[in-house]
Amino acid sequence: PGASLGVFGKRSIRKISGVTNDSLRVETIAANAGCIDYTAQIVGQTAVYTGVNGISTLEQTSAYGDFIGQRISDKISTWLRPRLIKNRPGLEAVGVVGATVCRTKGQYRLFLENGDVVVVTFTEDGPKITMVNYNINGQVRTPYCWSSQLSEDGVERIHARWKTQGMESRAFELDSGWGFDGRTFMFHAELSHVFAPESANSIGVERVRAFGQGFGSAGVNLRASGI
Repeated sequence: PGASLGVFGKRSIRKISGVTNDSLRVETIAANAGCIDYTAQIVGQTAVYTGVNGISTLEQTSAYGDFIGQRISDKISTWLRPRLIKNRPGLEAVGVVGATVCRTKGQYRLFLENGDVVVVTFTEDGPKITMVNYNINGQVRTPYCWSSQLSEDGVERIHARWKTQGMESRAFELDSGWGFDGRTFMFHAELSHVFAPESANSIGVERVRAFGQGFGSAGVNLRASGI
């Protein structure tokens, strides 16, 4: 913010502030926290980055240091951390491609080299983590260049070029409303009808079950008509 420039290095995070040669100064924000290349982004007024221990904000790092349990990705730390280091021995070694932002949705999107995308959405209830995957028909899709900008008419444009055979010369719009790759996707909600007994004056929904794959807590927003 202001007249400061954040410098996210592999082993430390610093800032350069000042507006003239005489007022320039370098300060260390975190001496033991590092940032993986191409992952430092601004989401709203929050600086977010990914290090070898997970996804963090600059505020968390400067306040607590580089400690386990103070990161945005703490809930998926067991799954995420082994996948962040590319040349790490073991079956889980994947590596990071980079990160981009979606301003209109307040999201930080971290691309991994196996095609998985960790999406952090900043909400009033805190950051929420979801998973996305662009792999189609057995092809692993990872971007080798991307951009996130606002056009002259104020519309957000998120584009990428996939590192996939036959697609190197084509650019795709990753986000267009409620869709991916410029295409909308189908979805459905299965409704269960509830009928009140003839003698009942009121009725309530006793149980709700959600199906799917999750990485942590998930909420259900239930709306019923006439109950």
